[in-house]
Amino acid sequence: MDGQQKVIWQAGAFDMLLEISEYLAEKIGQKKANTFVIEINTKTNRLKDNPGIYPPCRFKRLQQNNFRCLRHKKYIVVYREEGTEIRIYGIIHERRNPKLFDDLAKAK
Repeated sequence: MDGQQKVIWQAGAFDMLLEISEYLAEKIGQKKANTFVIEINTKTNRLKDNPGIYPPCRFKRLQQNNFRCLRHKKYIVVYREEGTEIRIYGIIHERRNPKLFDDLAKAK
């Protein structure tokens, strides 16, 4: 074992990424949608080496539950370090209903 942490995508977060990819494919084309997914995966994989690189989320409930937010273009990836794992809980467009962020704060 190399001591690195593991990045785990919760099922709901992975579904969100797939939905975003499908939406982007319709709006801007499959190639750009694929590029977006690759960029997100690259950034989330970098969390293995430095999970604290991104700031705590600006949403109060998420902050209170130790979530951090990785911004990529107009999307926010919500994650939390949990022992030897970094769990990705969601990916939400920055202009979506803030209640979606509160719902992620309830994640266990």
